[in-house]
Amino acid sequence: MTSGIIRRSVIAIGIGLVATALTACASSGAAGGPGTPATESDLVGSWVTGETYATAPNEPYLTFADDGSWKGSDGCNGGAGSWSVGSDGAVTATASGFSTLIGCEGAPLPKYLTSSRAAYLDGDSLVLADEAGETLVTLVPAPEGTIE
Repeated sequence: MTSGIIRRSVIAIGIGLVATALTACASSGAAGGPGTPATESDLVGSWVTGETYATAPNEPYLTFADDGSWKGSDGCNGGAGSWSVGSDGAVTATASGFSTLIGCEGAPLPKYLTSSRAAYLDGDSLVLADEAGETLVTLVPAPEGTIE
């Protein structure tokens, strides 16, 4: 009889632990990143790495419009597409159209965007993260007048 009570107690504790773990996972969304989950309004505007790239003729950037479109460049090649961000910071971004394939040592920001699965704000910085929550790139607001 005692072993039956112990067995039921162990099963109940196990079920409780599993339920707690599942609840934590379900409520975390894109949580676990390096900051506060970003919202769509947080992303609208232009973002840059803040670094200098000697061989890139232009500054790498991403610009998010409030109509759900984005455009960007790695410093040599342009890209564009659509984007959205869930309330938990989960990112969906797709590329549309063609892109040139000029080689340079800029930052592949369009690729980082379409590969990202989460966006976070860390102070004034925007952090794009992959599926595992690893940082792909950290961006800062583009200085006024630097991105057309």
